[in-house]
Amino acid sequence: MYQITFQFENGGKPVIVDATPNTTILDAAKAANVAIDAPCNGNGSCGKCRVKILEGTVESTPTHHISEEDYAAGWRLSCASKPASDVVVQVPDIASAYRSRMKTADLSSGEEIRIFEELLAGVDFHGRKVRLIGLTVGNTPEACADCVQLRFDFGEE
Repeated sequence: MYQITFQFENGGKPVIVDATPNTTILDAAKAANVAIDAPCNGNGSCGKCRVKILEGTVESTPTHHISEEDYAAGWRLSCASKPASDVVVQVPDIASAYRSRMKTADLSSGEEIRIFEELLAGVDFHGRKVRLIGLTVGNTPEACADCVQLRFDFGEE
């Protein structure tokens, strides 16, 4: 088990998480609610999940998304890097901005629980019933099935 410390360029409070050697930095970040821009959902195709390794070592190979100079300076794709020791990772400002705007429901108050339960049951919104749904993210059969179900639910399929 390795410790990953996420530091933010904007000076936000560091986040520390334990991760197994086979866990990517991106997956560890997701588990710790650290926002790293990854539009491709971590398949390595977009190159946007760049982070800088400040301390420690990671298992990673150069990609066309990172120049030789940046690679030498410690920049890696978080989706393609796994800790090989305890590491300190710098998360770029854009991800820090996402993190500072994130709101997650912790369901710690009776009011939040009531709102959550109402959304699960469905609420009227301008004459249409709206309800909370869960979606599978990514380019997987499960995600495609969710999209088909949504099209069916909205009368498009």
